[in-house]
Amino acid sequence: MFYLLCAALCLSVLFLATVGGSMLTIVAVRGTRHWLRLAKPRTAANVFFAARMSPVIFACIVAVAFALPAFLKLEPRATVEGMTMKLASLALAGALLVVTLAARAARSLLATAQIERQWRRRSHQVQVEGFHSPIYSVEGTFPFLAVTGLFRPKIFVGRAIADLLSPAELRAALAHEMAHVQSFDNLKQLALKSTRLPGSLDSLLAGPSTWVHASEAAADEDAVAAGASALDLSAALVKMGRISRQPISGREVLASQFLPYAVASSLPVRIARLERWLEEGPPAKDGKTPAIRVATWIFLLAGSLAYATSISTLLPWIHEALEMLVR
Repeated sequence: MFYLLCAALCLSVLFLATVGGSMLTIVAVRGTRHWLRLAKPRTAANVFFAARMSPVIFACIVAVAFALPAFLKLEPRATVEGMTMKLASLALAGALLVVTLAARAARSLLATAQIERQWRRRSHQVQVEGFHSPIYSVEGTFPFLAVTGLFRPKIFVGRAIADLLSPAELRAALAHEMAHVQSFDNLKQLALKSTRLPGSLDSLLAGPSTWVHASEAAADEDAVAAGASALDLSAALVKMGRISRQPISGREVLASQFLPYAVASSLPVRIARLERWLEEGPPAKDGKTPAIRVATWIFLLAGSLAYATSISTLLPWIHEALEMLVR
């Protein structure tokens, strides 16, 4: 019964913290939308991603770092407390949450592996100067340019796109895809697809298209800042925008596309931004990244130190709060 209660309490806390964190994040996102429209694309993309992931991360920290040690340290091993209907219901909700997240992640990985196999059967590897990741030219009339893989990226170019774009335009488009690789956008897609909220709640918490809009603009900016031609990148976008396109089969596929079908409405904004860079010069590389990384590590170390020094004091209070779920 001791370990059954422990598991039930952790799952209950996970569920309650996820719901509470989601509500708080929805309020925070709605209050910062105007500021995010003015922010740099990479900053906006990172903030949207953090907002989507913060409820689950917060819930995991509360359940594992606070609820679990409080129960293990202060609850008697020979406990006589039983499983109440309230606790059982919350634990079931927490278990369903964990199973749903795992099932979504598995479904996305399987769908991606399946479509990769389909593309590989109809493709041959090609070499493009300046790019070291595997690039495959896929036979057929389906027009697409996408990168798959979480840690070992593979770029797939539909034969229709290879014939449509000039060599310079293709290199600019590939530079855009490599920007997605360097930002681990496919891994972020896996996290976002696994943790999406049900129904309209997901749109309140910065829906998937919001992050895709921002990440595509950020990839454009990173590619141009790294030396890609804004003119060639703009020309590639215009050419691809004119042809008839279809979404890659399977909404769960983890692939960063040069021109995602679901957010084609952002095409005029992306082209206008590229035209501005042609007039004003390319955007400068973000020199704040090392400073942000240092600040992040300092924050994590400070948080870990604060946790280590205060957890013993907090455990009795946390255990008392857990008792409210058991009673």
